[in-house]
Amino acid sequence: ASTGSLGQGLSLGIGQALGARLNKNGSNVFVVIGDGEMGEGQVWEALATAEKYKLGNLTAIIDQNGYQQTGSTHDVLDLGSFEEKISAFGWYTQTIEGNDQEAVVKALENAAKVTDRPKAIISKTKKGYGILPILEETGDVNYHGKPLSPELAEKALAFLA
Repeated sequence: ASTGSLGQGLSLGIGQALGARLNKNGSNVFVVIGDGEMGEGQVWEALATAEKYKLGNLTAIIDQNGYQQTGSTHDVLDLGSFEEKISAFGWYTQTIEGNDQEAVVKALENAAKVTDRPKAIISKTKKGYGILPILEETGDVNYHGKPLSPELAEKALAFLA
């Protein structure tokens, strides 16, 4: 679901997970959150709420790529270890190399085994993975919120072919 303002996706996911529990339909809910989005207070309130209700059918995947709209997450608001902070809320957590498909599959399998509390997968990724050599030519790998130039887009598509 499109959630509008930054930081609201996890709250929406909690509502969906609670609804699935009430309907006893066995559904699992997955929410993808950017590391820049983790600076929003509503996310931290939602982390506490999900644990309160022991939402074992909720999995949050945090895309930790190091960038947000206005720059690097380290420079804008360095939150330190997501795994430490989120596990302090009572969540099951694991950190993976998010550009490794096998690691992603294994993390999802591990998370599926946990049913008594919410789960978080901190997925360390590289922006532009797959076309990184093309982006590195420009000296700017932060293409967050802006399109590639037509020339760079053409090169990237050719690189992926």
